[in-house]
Amino acid sequence: MFVLGCLVTQQRAMRGAAKQYAQSIREFVANFRSSLSDDVLADQAYSFKVFLIPKVGSHAKSSDIAVEFVRYDPNKPEEMKQYERLVALVKPKQISVANLEGLKATEVVKKVAAGLGKKFTLHSHMKCWQHFNARPAGHSDKPELCDNRYCYYDVLHKDYIYTLAWVDFLVEKLGDAATYDLVLKGVVAPQA
Repeated sequence: MFVLGCLVTQQRAMRGAAKQYAQSIREFVANFRSSLSDDVLADQAYSFKVFLIPKVGSHAKSSDIAVEFVRYDPNKPEEMKQYERLVALVKPKQISVANLEGLKATEVVKKVAAGLGKKFTLHSHMKCWQHFNARPAGHSDKPELCDNRYCYYDVLHKDYIYTLAWVDFLVEKLGDAATYDLVLKGVVAPQA
C-alpha cells in the first residue's frame, strides 16, 4: 500500500511540474508573438499552424493530455477563429533511417523498364553500371569506390545501393536508341 501511495504522489508531482512548465511556455510564446509585427505574423513563409484540441478519451484520468488534430479550413472563418487562441508546441522526433531513399538493383530494373517502356533486366543493369563506371565489380578490393551520385556501397550488408538519380540517368541515356543499342546490345551505329 505504501508503494501505491508513493506512485500516486509521484504522478501528482509530475503533473504539477508539467503544469508549471506549460504556463511558462505559454508566456514565452505569448511574449514572442507579441514582439512580432503583423506582417511577419500574417506571412505564410513563417507559418506553421497546428491546432491541438483537448479531447476526453476512455482513460482520461490516466492520460496526461489528449489531442485531436484539426484540418485548417479557410472557408469556415468563424470556426477557425476559435482555434487561433490555442497555442501548443510540438517537438518533432527525428528517427534515423539508413538508406532511406536507396534502391536495390531489382527496384532500379523495374523503374528503368517502366521509364523506358522497353525490356530492362538485371543483366541490362549490370551492363549499365559497367559501361558508365557507376561502381566497381562485385569482387573488388575497394567496393566503396562508387560514383556517389548514382550508387554507394553498404558495408553492413555488403551490397550496393542505388539512387533515384541513377534511375533518371539511365532512363535519359537509354532513351536514345543508339546509346541503348551500344550499352545493352553492344551494337555500334554505322557511320554516315
